[in-house]
Amino acid sequence: MKQIFTLLAIFSVTFLCQTRGTINPGMSLLYQHFNNYSMATVSLMTNICSLAIIPTSYIVGKNAGNKWKYKSIIIWMNIIMLIGGIGPYFVDNLYVMLFFRTLFGIGVGIAITLHRPLIITCYSGEKQLRYLGYDTIIASLGMIFFQTLVGILSGIEWKLMFLGYLPIILILGLSYFLPDIELKNETVTKESGKISREVKLIILVFLLLSIFTNCIGVNQATLFSLKKFSNPVFLTASVSNINAIFSVISGLFFNQIYQRFKNQFLIISLIISTFSISLFIFGTTELIMYIASALFGFAYNLVV
Repeated sequence: MKQIFTLLAIFSVTFLCQTRGTINPGMSLLYQHFNNYSMATVSLMTNICSLAIIPTSYIVGKNAGNKWKYKSIIIWMNIIMLIGGIGPYFVDNLYVMLFFRTLFGIGVGIAITLHRPLIITCYSGEKQLRYLGYDTIIASLGMIFFQTLVGILSGIEWKLMFLGYLPIILILGLSYFLPDIELKNETVTKESGKISREVKLIILVFLLLSIFTNCIGVNQATLFSLKKFSNPVFLTASVSNINAIFSVISGLFFNQIYQRFKNQFLIISLIISTFSISLFIFGTTELIMYIASALFGFAYNLVV
């Protein structure tokens, strides 16, 4: 029984690692409410989470299992995410809301940094590979869960969407079942030689793709409003969930796809991902948005 709760505690960290953009369905409502601010400023409600993740990942990655106990980090991660998640509900000032969203981003940064090292440290062999596959699925399910809940609540009243993060209380309870794990120090092997031109090109394409993905993800509800779709909030939530569902599917079949297209699957995935982004930008019907989301969720997850 203890092993089961330990596994659930580990996967609870994974469950939270893709939640930074889960307020996207309500972003158009935020733009309307804070219409005296620029769109770029209001967009920070999502973007500031990404900015907070960068230093958090570095600091936590350097100190976890060394200066800081792993279990303590995860407990504080949940507390910070809970405060940062529901905090905006209790205030009316945009800048105070951005402070809470920064806290939320710090929590997400901790989850992103540590959810896979937990599995690698606690498990080995076939069990490790199996749980790493489950890791991708659970991360997508976490995004679906919070995005759906936030989307439903935002449809009732815009501020209610922040209460969609209350379930983190339950996840906080699970974190107490984590053992005091010391992360393994990875051995870094330095190899001489230059990075090939092909690899540099792939890195560049992936970087540009990630930038476009973040831009579209943050402004998806606004994009759908500009395209004059009837219910942009509902469509944003639905499209995002389709994206997550196909991410799960790609995780389930990753090994088979990789074995079948071992030498080409990365290039093929990048091409499909880029094509799906173009569908988002130039598509004119809701059906095309769903197709683009399915293609992107499947292909982009393979790249990652």
